[in-house]
Amino acid sequence: MIVLQKNIHYSEQFYENNPKFFINEVKKIFTWHYNKKYYNKLNRCYKLVKKLYEGKLIGYKACNTEYHDLKHILNAFISAARLIDGYNLSEKKLPPKLAINILIAVLLHDTGYIQDEWDNEGTGAKFTVNHIGRSIAFLVKNSREFDLVQKDVEVITKLIRCTALKVNLKEIPFSSHEEKIAGAILGTADFLGQMSDRVYIEKLLFLYREFKEAGIPGYETEFDIIKKTVDFINIILNSTKRTKTAINRYNYSGHKRSTFAAQPFGGPYKIFRHSKSTHRSLAKNSISPRR
Repeated sequence: MIVLQKNIHYSEQFYENNPKFFINEVKKIFTWHYNKKYYNKLNRCYKLVKKLYEGKLIGYKACNTEYHDLKHILNAFISAARLIDGYNLSEKKLPPKLAINILIAVLLHDTGYIQDEWDNEGTGAKFTVNHIGRSIAFLVKNSREFDLVQKDVEVITKLIRCTALKVNLKEIPFSSHEEKIAGAILGTADFLGQMSDRVYIEKLLFLYREFKEAGIPGYETEFDIIKKTVDFINIILNSTKRTKTAINRYNYSGHKRSTFAAQPFGGPYKIFRHSKSTHRSLAKNSISPRR
């Protein structure tokens, strides 16, 4: 039986200081749809990424960007799992291999902010402009460590590219419609993971510092980034409407097996249920939300 919940805030679905919650939640969602044997690889990748962000992976420094940190990765991780869940409940189930690659791509999509061990200049924020390329380079370099074959690397590379703010999905050589959907899921999860954070507004000050170090123009004071966030939300909403990207309508809340959509409303996000008839418009061409 489907239990409907009204007026649920997306941010309330996160337990901020308990990483185990995120992992257990993703496991619960993933194994509801797929055989438990597939989860082992995903869990191993998470443990490696956690070591990386903590500075325990040989050759790399600990994460020192306060906005693009492990907490952001976990927020996006659980958002992607919930979008996969909503999609699988509404459409033809994604293949397990593709679902795994989506979630691994989430874990790796911001590794470009991590500095090499020998790099003593500034912080990883200096890589803001080219962090996607660096994330892909990290993936290629460490593919064996993450037990990824060449085909996995190729797919995950395409998915990570979908986290760019002005990406055009038509320019990415997806091998199938499902792979394109996977890219839209990752881009949307990255967006939701940021803006549904309970302390999103407070963390914008950290993002300001990152932009400042990276030399991003137009941010002279902390107030500038807060003021421009309103414009950022409108840009995302307009691009979503224009390109008919509706991946976010596959989100759901908890384990009530209901399909929800996330939209800005007194929140930063308020979750509300969409009827089944609204679930037919998907990523014909997308500008994935990304900061």
